Formats: sequence, structure tokens, C-alpha cells
Amino acid sequence: MPRKKKSAVTLTSEQEKYISTVPLSYQDLMAKAYSGVSMAAAVKAKCRDCCGFENAAERVRNCTITTCPLWAIRR
Repeated sequence: MPRKKKSAVTLTSEQEKYISTVPLSYQDLMAKAYSGVSMAAAVKAKCRDCCGFENAAERVRNCTITTCPLWAIRR
């Protein structure tokens, strides 16, 4: 039996407005995170949002904010 695809989630106007403010290279990730399809995408998007999208991979990798609820997941 084929797997059912999750239906596309319509973004709110606030979400669309926010996505338009992030760098183009991260806009697809943010839309995927908002869709609820991927928890990994949501965590990745939030971490990049937290570090302001600048040098994101390095800053996330070197994150020292151990009080963040996502910190243990990112390790």
C-alpha cells in the first residue's frame, strides 16, 4: 500500500512575511519547518534563526547556550 503524502500546509501571512525577511538560502528550510512535516527541519531552522543566519553552521555547531531546550538535540 503506498504511503500517503501529507497535505501541503498553508502558511499564515505572518509566517510568509517572516520567511521573506530571512536570507534566500534559508527560506525553503523555514517553509519546511513551518509545514510541520519535519521535526529536524524545525530544530535546524530555529537554531539558525537564533544565531541570526550569519555563519549559521559554525555558530550552531559551537553553540554554548546549554539552557536552550534544543541544545541537547543539536549535540
